Amino acid sequence: CRSIPNLSSHRAQLVPMITTSLSPSLIQSATEMLREFPTPPPPPPQRSIYDKGDEEDPDDEEASYDDLMLTTDHDQLPNVEEVKAYSYVRPYSSRRLCTVPIMVLSAFVVLAIVGVGTLIAVVVKETEEQESELETTLKLLREYAEDPSPLEVKHSPQRRAAEWMAFKSTVEIDSDLTFLSRYALMTLYYATGGETSWAYSLGFAEPDTNHCEWNSLFRTFDDSPFEMGIGCNSRDEVTRIRIDGNRLHGSLPPEISYFPNITILSLDDNNLEGELPSRIHKLSKLRSFSVGYNSFEGTLPTWLGSLTDLWTLIFSNNEFHGTIPSEIVNMTSLRALALDDNNLKGEISVFEDMPWLSKLYLEDNSFTGTLTSSLFEWFNNLTAIDLSDNMLVGNVPRSLLRLPSLRVIDLHGNQLTGTLPEDLPKSTSLEFVALHDNTIQGNIPTAINRFEALTHLDMSSNRLNGALPSELAELSQLEYLFLANNTALESGAIPEFLRSLSSSLRELSLKNTKRTGSIPDWIEELTALELLDLDHNALTGEVPSALTKLSGLRFLLLNRNPGLTGRLPEGLSDLENLNLLLLDNTNLKGHAGDLCDLQWDILVADCSFDCPCCTSCCSEDDEDCNDDAVIASYDPIYEDRFIRDEYHFFEGYEPITTRSGN
Repeated sequence: CRSIPNLSSHRAQLVPMITTSLSPSLIQSATEMLREFPTPPPPPPQRSIYDKGDEEDPDDEEASYDDLMLTTDHDQLPNVEEVKAYSYVRPYSSRRLCTVPIMVLSAFVVLAIVGVGTLIAVVVKETEEQESELETTLKLLREYAEDPSPLEVKHSPQRRAAEWMAFKSTVEIDSDLTFLSRYALMTLYYATGGETSWAYSLGFAEPDTNHCEWNSLFRTFDDSPFEMGIGCNSRDEVTRIRIDGNRLHGSLPPEISYFPNITILSLDDNNLEGELPSRIHKLSKLRSFSVGYNSFEGTLPTWLGSLTDLWTLIFSNNEFHGTIPSEIVNMTSLRALALDDNNLKGEISVFEDMPWLSKLYLEDNSFTGTLTSSLFEWFNNLTAIDLSDNMLVGNVPRSLLRLPSLRVIDLHGNQLTGTLPEDLPKSTSLEFVALHDNTIQGNIPTAINRFEALTHLDMSSNRLNGALPSELAELSQLEYLFLANNTALESGAIPEFLRSLSSSLRELSLKNTKRTGSIPDWIEELTALELLDLDHNALTGEVPSALTKLSGLRFLLLNRNPGLTGRLPEGLSDLENLNLLLLDNTNLKGHAGDLCDLQWDILVADCSFDCPCCTSCCSEDDEDCNDDAVIASYDPIYEDRFIRDEYHFFEGYEPITTRSGN
């Protein structure tokens, strides 16, 4: 107890210590208690038995009891009264000093208990307030939920969104609609991995930010700005949700239907799955609904027919199956429909009753049936149609070629037969015609020149016959001409009329079309060429130096022309853009030389040709070496505006992108 310091001397330190942890009322009580404790008399000073100082007066209260008892001077031994007097001093300075701090410590224990109790009371009160706020939130949400059970499931997206609204959101809300919209957006956020997988947060889940500000500005490849996230009208009502390519995963919650004024819902290019929530049919003001490039499944819902104001519907590249529901004809405002790259089947005759369509993309499914002229006879607003890579039969419909607004027609990869109509109509709009990989017969119509705006013509891998019509030269805007693998065409030289396309022609494939003679010197006039495919013909003579003038050339295919002889012309290595060169199955001699200074994606020659930088070589006894069909052809898609974005040549090789990379 003697080691405990004087409590009164430390009162100044103790009071601030109390004030840091207790409430004002408790501080006042503690301070008053400290002030009531008396200051005890100072303890008598200690004195050594070896101290030879002045004699002490036995009656002096400061004399030490121990000193008196330990003295060696027997003449100075205290009498009984003196011992009693010092015995009285010792209990006062010992027991009293122990009692004071014990009382103080007891007081602090009491105060601590009171403080903890107060804290518990505060926490309990706050918890009760939060539970009350959450219950109020849940009560409102239950009224609007078709199925309120997810709200009761701990950690469900709906429950988490409700708790966020009750505990975190600080934005003032002036209507039930605003409340529901904010809640629904948070449900979407939690349901699709907003916390863990989204590439960009877009401002979602900011508790003190208006949900109409949950967006970010991005730019396209051509530097055009566009906004991703949430868009609202002047009344803070959600009118647009656009979250494309942001790594959303999971399934769409039914709360996606809590936006009665939304006009645009776009969630393209994510990892969403499951079936589409049926309550989407309540979005009566929806104009554009796009969920392409996800993993949605199930049949196409019949409730689509209730979206009568919808303009654009894009379900491309998902896992939908089954047939086209007949209710789709009720979508009388629909202008663009993309159901491509799914597992759909059945006939497409249902579209005969939808002449208001302007764009129809059904490619890469398993549709069957016959293409008839009546199918598209009244589609006067149709600008693009892609039915490629299905199992359709019949002829190329004459009515389709006569549509006044048509810009794109892609029917490749079907089982079409018959001949092309000779009386093709004049068109100043048709730009893109892809009919390859069918079994179309007959001549290429001489009236092809009536398609004045044509930039792309692909009739490869059919059964065309006759001569190549010179009228092709009148297509002054033609950039892409593929006639490959039509083995019944009349044999002949590389047609000279192609010189007329010198400023426009970028890709030319005459592979396996019975071309004879030498490669002409006028080929150097085709200065826009990027791809020249003369593979598998009967060309003869040397490779002309005129090819070295084609500075933009990237792909040159001279293989499988046994009549080509001699050495490669000097200067071929100056074609710095050359990515692919095929020289196999020829009789070319010599060595690669400076060609090895270029960066090659693919360089193939005969093994007898000295080519240390070749990616592969073909031996004489390997008849199947490099025997791919139409290796430079491609599968155009509407997402790239039917513009080539890459070249596929060999299985196992990475595709080669275009120069622009778009």
